[in-house]
Amino acid sequence: MLSSFLERFVRTFIPQPFRQLAVQTGWCRRKGKIDPFEFFTSLTFGQMSAGRQTLTAQVQGLAEVVTRQAVDQRFTPPPVAYFQAAFAHVLAQTLDWSAPWLVP
Repeated sequence: MLSSFLERFVRTFIPQPFRQLAVQTGWCRRKGKIDPFEFFTSLTFGQMSAGRQTLTAQVQGLAEVVTRQAVDQRFTPPPVAYFQAAFAHVLAQTLDWSAPWLVP
């Protein structure tokens, strides 16, 4: 039986795998105010209602109070690797790689 979109969405966005990817890619070296999963989801989904994607909009979407500078300082090469790994994880969780048109 196919599960609903919401059930699949919730199963895909479990925080722990994203936190592990953040450590593996070097984005997270210690526990801080900005959780890796929250950083990913705030940048990916949190600004959907904002007119423009800004640091202020992202800061307002986080649970802990942080400055715009704290978020800005997170935009370095390790987050790029983290986001690539996170998106690859999401794709692996959601795509049906056994699509009939791919089978010889």
